[in-house]
Order: sequence, then C-alpha cells, then structure tokens
Amino acid sequence: MVRRWLAPEKAKPEGAIVPGPAQVAFREWALPTPGSRPHDPLASLDGTIWYTAQMANALGHIDPTTGRITEYHVDTAMSGPHGLVADRDGAIWFTANFAGYIGKLDPSTGKIAEYRLPSPAARDPHTPLFDQSGILWFTVQGASLVDYFSQLI
Repeated sequence: MVRRWLAPEKAKPEGAIVPGPAQVAFREWALPTPGSRPHDPLASLDGTIWYTAQMANALGHIDPTTGRITEYHVDTAMSGPHGLVADRDGAIWFTANFAGYIGKLDPSTGKIAEYRLPSPAARDPHTPLFDQSGILWFTVQGASLVDYFSQLI
C-alpha cells in the first residue's frame, strides 16, 4: 500500500488591482520544426532566448534582434529535452526527460555531451538549476528524487 500525505489547501491571496492603463506587447516566432512543443524558455544574459523542443529532440536558440532561430538536435533518439539552464561559462545544460540523462550543449561548437544517471530509478530528470557553488541540481519526476551532479562542472 502506498501512503500519500496531502498538504491542506492554503488560502489564495487576494488579487491586486493596478490603477491606470497598462501597455503590453507580445512577440512571437514561428519555430523551424512544427509540432516541436517548445518548453521552458531561458532568457540569457546576452538577450537571446533558449528553449527545449521536447518533441523535436532539440534545443532551440532565438536571437530576438535578428529573428534567427538555430536548432541543436541531440544524438539519442526520443530524449525529450525538458528543462534547461546556463552555467557560468554559457554552456546550456538540459534534462533528457524521456531518456534518463543530463545533457550539456556547448553553443560555440554545437556539440552535446550526455551524462547517464547512475540510478535505474532516475529515468525521467525534469527541472535543473545551479546553486551558488556551481553544483547542478535537478528533480527526477517519477522517482520522487532531487539529485545533483558536482563532478561534471
């Protein structure tokens, strides 16, 4: 029998009304691969946008100034890139949600390294982030784990 603990629902905060008019602008880009299911955008310090194209098995890079979009396809079929984060040197790390590994893209070369997870239970890494020490932490959705890689950095 599996027991689950459910937290009691918290009260929802009241909405805040901002007086006066607001101006909002949206900008859209048609991606090179239809049906790619873009995911988890990342705004880079250089003003560009990175995203995972989960169903296209790729990472994407948008330069909003020029509108140029570059896709970087991963080697392992059906990897399902999900979350992504940049390290201090500008490399893009991502979780391969369908294939159970952590990937690292070197944007200057376009090369992608794959790092398999050590535990068989860790088959679907999800959301990565770096801490202040440069350690890459990530969740593993189906295994209910929080894991990290420090030897990769």
